[in-house]
Amino acid sequence: MRERGIRHRRSFVLTIAVATGAAVLVSILLAPGGSARRAASKSRILFDHEVAAPDYNVMSMKADGSGQKTLTQDPADEWGPSMSPNGKKIVFVAQRDADGNNEIATINADGSNFRQLTNTPAGVYNEYPTYSANGKKIIFDSDVDGDQDVWVMDANGDNQRNLTNNDTAGDCCAAAAPMGRKIVFESDRDGDYEIYTTSQGGRNVHQVTSNEVTDGEPAWFPSGKRLVFERQFPGDDEIVTTNLKGKHLHRLTRNDVSDSEASVSPNGRKIAWVSLSDSDLEIWAMRADGKRQRQLTFNDTADEFPHWTP
Repeated sequence: MRERGIRHRRSFVLTIAVATGAAVLVSILLAPGGSARRAASKSRILFDHEVAAPDYNVMSMKADGSGQKTLTQDPADEWGPSMSPNGKKIVFVAQRDADGNNEIATINADGSNFRQLTNTPAGVYNEYPTYSANGKKIIFDSDVDGDQDVWVMDANGDNQRNLTNNDTAGDCCAAAAPMGRKIVFESDRDGDYEIYTTSQGGRNVHQVTSNEVTDGEPAWFPSGKRLVFERQFPGDDEIVTTNLKGKHLHRLTRNDVSDSEASVSPNGRKIAWVSLSDSDLEIWAMRADGKRQRQLTFNDTADEFPHWTP
């Protein structure tokens, strides 16, 4: 069991995090339908794999779970990968600095050219990074200002800026819409965790969900019209979808174990997520309507944070 940063506030403390794959799919969405289908069939899934607690490596695999490749092999903990829209860079969380902090870093798609982008004091958490739709920005979480906020910076680490700047609540797990016009995130600003959207400048905050249970870790469908996220049900968390008004809610998983960390495929037809269904965290995939659920990883240790690549 691993606690990552301030995310251990969850009832499900095994680290529930959004892999915000839809944010990087704009190049595929602009292709003709046939091209998009062919590209989606070649898409891989990034994830992180527990080598030995607390050491996680960033890995990738084919959409059917085969062809697993290790991209980072540093003894430091490395997790939460997300790929740039052009498929050339991967951003993730690394603990390679002297303080052992969770810092945001990038590598090339083949695992080379490690570069640390944030450099914050000991005890600060920088987590859950993802690229903007055009690949020019990286959105991430940080508590460097004293509480958890959504931050944005240039893709090279310059011009770091607090986007939500909320002193009374925790804001986290943000993802840019496929066309970059909105950002979705979760926040406990109304007393429990709900889903919100805001403009890419941090203005015009809109509450999508409103209930007495936890909603968290949202990701976009490629259309930009629907969201997938996890909702707390009695006893566990399940994967659900909704539109941007919080209407037409569909529950996709129904079991007695926690399901989390959903990511949508480039063509919008499949969802990858993490489930505890075989006693440890494994990556699963299903159709976007919740049917044909299939386990993709069968490792003896945790596999987490699936993210579909362009």
